[in-house]
Amino acid sequence: EQFKESYRTKDGEMYLPDIDPYYYTQGARNIVEHGHVGEYLNEDGIPMNALQTAPIDEPAERHFHMYFMAYFAKVVRWFNADARLMTIFAWAPVIVSSLGAIPMFFVAYRYGGAVSGFFAAILLVVNNVLIARTSAGVSDTDSYTMVFPLFVFWIFLTAFEAQSSKKHLIYSI
Repeated sequence: EQFKESYRTKDGEMYLPDIDPYYYTQGARNIVEHGHVGEYLNEDGIPMNALQTAPIDEPAERHFHMYFMAYFAKVVRWFNADARLMTIFAWAPVIVSSLGAIPMFFVAYRYGGAVSGFFAAILLVVNNVLIARTSAGVSDTDSYTMVFPLFVFWIFLTAFEAQSSKKHLIYSI
């Protein structure tokens, strides 16, 4: 227990295991608490990053991942108002990466049936490399590099195999 305590905050939350997650969670926390990615707005209304080491007081960078995690936190807090931001941010990549099972199932289902779809989805979510890069606490962008291409591929196949030109056009758009 003494060893485990050195990896927890004073509130009992586990520290995030990597450097990048802190950068993204800082921006997401600022969006939730201030409405923008910076710690403060300068005189021109530009969000500024005061916690960055060099150069000091640079304009804060905006990333999709920061906004996704901030709005994900708002949705979670709608169900549980006491949920801590660090815990929400830690579990976001797990939830996003598990969504990849949906397109994987339907792509394999199209060509091999329900059993094929089931096993393809299971093999995706238990993939050792995927689990290592999207486990709880590793709130980095790796889950998007897996999930978005799967959804795009699924929609591409659906558009390619559409029977009518109207459906082909809708799926292509």
